[in-house]
Amino acid sequence: MSATIDLVRGSPGAITVNGRGTKGYRVYLHVSGTGEKLGTAVVDNKGEYVLATFEKILQIFKDQKIDVCVRETNDNLTFSDWSLSRDVYIFPPTGIHDA
Repeated sequence: MSATIDLVRGSPGAITVNGRGTKGYRVYLHVSGTGEKLGTAVVDNKGEYVLATFEKILQIFKDQKIDVCVRETNDNLTFSDWSLSRDVYIFPPTGIHDA
C-alpha cells in the first residue's frame, strides 16, 4: 500500500497533512518534483496519520502554491511509490501577503 494525502492545509509558515497509510510505517512529505523533504509522521493503528510541519524550507515558498506528495517506509531503505500530488498555499509567516 502507498500512503495517501486526504487533506492538506497551509497556514502561516506551515503545512498540515491528514492521510492514510500502512499502520506503523513512517510517512515522508516532500515537494513534488524536487524531492525536498518537508516532514515525517508515523501511521497510527487506525491506518491514519497527521503531519504538521514548520520546516525552515517552507520560508522560501511563502506566498506561493506548491505541490506536495508523500511516500512511506517501514525500514528507511525501501519506500512505497509516491502518492498523487496535492497543491497547498504557503502563507507568509506574518499572515500578510507581500506586496
